[in-house]
Parts: sequence; structure tokens; C-alpha cells
Amino acid sequence: MSRGPAMFKRLLLLCCLGLLSACAARPQLATNGVMVPPAGQAYGILAVTFNSLDHDTTVTSVVVEGPWGRQEFFANNNNYIRDAGDIPDTTGQLHLLTLVPGHYTMTDTWTRWGNPGMDMSRRIGRLPLNQGFDVKAGDVVYLGEVHVDVNFQPTATLKDAHNRDFNHIKTMWGVPDTSNIQIRLPQPAAATQTAQPAQ
Repeated sequence: MSRGPAMFKRLLLLCCLGLLSACAARPQLATNGVMVPPAGQAYGILAVTFNSLDHDTTVTSVVVEGPWGRQEFFANNNNYIRDAGDIPDTTGQLHLLTLVPGHYTMTDTWTRWGNPGMDMSRRIGRLPLNQGFDVKAGDVVYLGEVHVDVNFQPTATLKDAHNRDFNHIKTMWGVPDTSNIQIRLPQPAAATQTAQPAQ
């Protein structure tokens, strides 16, 4: 009986993440087929992916802080990013961020894995990112992929995966023209970080 509430919470979390994933990508389009953010705002495009031996229970996220406060962007094994041709899909989530002009920081990643109903097997890890970026009104900016490798010595890496992600934008978001998307990864240049255990 003691596992019931914990299992219900996990199922509820996964359902909520699934709903967020389904509703995440709804960009506005101009008549010529390019993405156009709401007036006075900008679009940011961020991929969150992971690799984990405990694939079924892993949930990872990237924290972004800025004028909007603090927001967290999730991915789990129910999410995928569609690559071109016969290339296998990537486990993760491509997020569309609607941003007010200003400075933002990808502060860190959080990953949770293991059975939430058994305290000794549940793990939570944090990896620092500290990568900053700026946007102005009208920008449509590709911010790269944050990939978290959860296994053994966990790492978080920021990289350019725009070929895959632009394919997803075209095929899954229904955006025919990606020519106005600026590839602008946050700075300083991403370096693999060493995991720090959560307190």
C-alpha cells in the first residue's frame, strides 16, 4: 500500500510532462512560412536530450533564468526529436521558448532517475551549465542541444545539433521555412561539466 501514492505521483508527473510536450511547439508563422514571434518578443529553440541506462524512469531538465524568473524545460523517454531520413529519432524534447527581450542564463541541469517509490534507489543529480544569451524583439534563435549523459560519471554538454532540430521543426512543427532562424549558442562556449551531487 505504501507504494501507491508514490506510483500515482510518478504517473501524474509523466502525464503532465506528456501534455506539456504535446502543447510545447506552436510557433506563429508569417505568410511566407517563417516563424514570427509575438510582437515585442523573441523565440528561442532549445533541445533537451539525455542518455541513461535507467531509460524508463529518467527525467532530465534544463533551468533557464531571466526576465521571466526561473523556468525548467523537461525531457523524458516519452519525448523524441525527429531526425532526417533513416537516422533514428533522439530521446529528448525540442522546446520553443517565447522570450521577452533581455539576458538569460542556462544555469544548470537536473536529472531524476530510479524508482520514486523506493527512497534508496531514487537519485537526483545536478550539473552546472552557466551559459548566457541575449535576445531582442523579433529574434528567432536556435540555442543548441543540452545533452545529459546520466551514466557512471554524469556530464552535461551544450552543442549545435541544428541539422536534426531544423528537420524536426519542419516535419513536426509544420514550419516550411527555417531560413530566419539564427544559430546562436549561449556563451561562453560549452564545455563538458563534471557532475555535482545534489544536497
